[in-house]
Amino acid sequence: MNDYPPFRMKCETINYRKGFLEVTPAIHDQCVNIELWEIDAETNISDARWVDDIPGTAVVSNCELEMTTNEARRLVEALLAALERINPE
Repeated sequence: MNDYPPFRMKCETINYRKGFLEVTPAIHDQCVNIELWEIDAETNISDARWVDDIPGTAVVSNCELEMTTNEARRLVEALLAALERINPE
């Protein structure tokens, strides 16, 4: 059983690329699980706290990936590099 709470966030900056993201450690041994739900552009998610708060028919796609610790670290490095490019300190 996984005793770690997932990190969850809603992303709605670009209407046609909105959805929900969840990161959960240790679903599988030594892995980080990332799950994404893409939501139909016509669906208003501004009041939704989580993907469970919207109709299932509004979910356009769902993807779940298991990453090794090294892969997760590479993703973090890529995110930090992208942030530095768009918003240097």
